[in-house]
Amino acid sequence: MLNKEKLSEEFLEFINGIPHAIFEIVYDIETDLVKFTFLNLTAKDFFKRIIDEEAFESGFKLQELFDSEENLIYFKFRNDLLVNNELVIRNTEYLLNTKIGKQILIQGSFTSKKGKENIIIRGLLCEKSEIIKKEIPKSKLDHYNTIEEEIEKLNDFFTSFNALIMILNEEGKILFVSPNIDESKLYQPKNKIIGKKLNEIFPKGQAKFFTQYINEVFRNGEAISFEYHLPINNKVLWFQCRIIPVYVKDEKFTQTVAIIRDITKW
Repeated sequence: MLNKEKLSEEFLEFINGIPHAIFEIVYDIETDLVKFTFLNLTAKDFFKRIIDEEAFESGFKLQELFDSEENLIYFKFRNDLLVNNELVIRNTEYLLNTKIGKQILIQGSFTSKKGKENIIIRGLLCEKSEIIKKEIPKSKLDHYNTIEEEIEKLNDFFTSFNALIMILNEEGKILFVSPNIDESKLYQPKNKIIGKKLNEIFPKGQAKFFTQYINEVFRNGEAISFEYHLPINNKVLWFQCRIIPVYVKDEKFTQTVAIIRDITKW
């Protein structure tokens, strides 16, 4: 479960600045009640249109989120949660009801982890109400495609709460390191790498290796994945890295998010 007290202010600012709803809920298997344990600002604004404010504290039935005609989808969703210890659902559309009776079409991605008494669900969703089945004007289609691309990037971010997250700029300078990282997996302590360029942290050859991938992301505006190894604490550790362009200024990417996972097998 996310510990909000351990999240730094800059990490929360980063999460709150993302224009998609990111949230964590705990689903009590016995009572069928759901309670929020984390919401970014977009998620708070979104769910206030769906759920009474009292429900944010007291909890609510998971089924209340779904349109009555979507009961079969709800029961399948609930069954998938119950039968799988860990579950990943990507880019799935749902029809939700607002408090004033309107319907919202959303696209959501979720991960869940089942415990003995509850299930922790982390989600990312984007409203798609303006996307309809009939012919879509070009202006709307362009907007739709942009949303799809953003969601695809953020899906990687969404599944990364337990990974090392770094934000780097065009110069290869590290602007941010996730606060919950195990520093034994870092080449140098966190307080020594924030604000430094890659060539100030790693040997020349290793820095060049990382920089070429970052430059490719900035050049093409597309995410890229690769694997690498580093000698850390007298051990050779293997990592998987995915670098995603996330911040645009003057129609140009100026920052990337690197999501890094330890894939070492002993």
